[in-house]
Amino acid sequence: TKPVEVAEVPSVGISKSGGMILLSISWPVLLLVTVLDTMGQTPPLITMIAPYLRVGCLVFGGGPVVIPLLLLQLSASGAIDAHEFALGFGLVQMLPGAMYNLAAFCGALTGGIQGACLCWAVMVTPGVLMALGALPYWQVVRTEPRIQRVLTGVNAGAAGLMGA
Repeated sequence: TKPVEVAEVPSVGISKSGGMILLSISWPVLLLVTVLDTMGQTPPLITMIAPYLRVGCLVFGGGPVVIPLLLLQLSASGAIDAHEFALGFGLVQMLPGAMYNLAAFCGALTGGIQGACLCWAVMVTPGVLMALGALPYWQVVRTEPRIQRVLTGVNAGAAGLMGA
């Protein structure tokens, strides 16, 4: 067999150490918010953003995962009730974009336009940080011949599932 040529790894503008920092930023913040939330006298701002941060850090997927987890977090904290959540869910279904818009709707119910912006940002930021942090590692891993063959199969399987 011929050795497979490995192309030079292009730079993504983020070093591996920078990627590690980006990957790890959300977890200490999540731990701090969770500890503050369980201690009792939590500042109102932390109380408002805590459910969104938890969901943002722990959700890997889309709407089917976000909806029940966010509903449970928000109703348990008393931020909104199930009826208000259902109204928001119906609204975001009519809008283009991700289910993370539901965080903006729920944040607006508790904090107006500032709450909408803050809750949306708190829920989206952990995933963005983790994706950016993974880029320098992904750039190296994806040049591996075995990974390239696996990705070819995954792409074919995904295309088959979408066509089915």
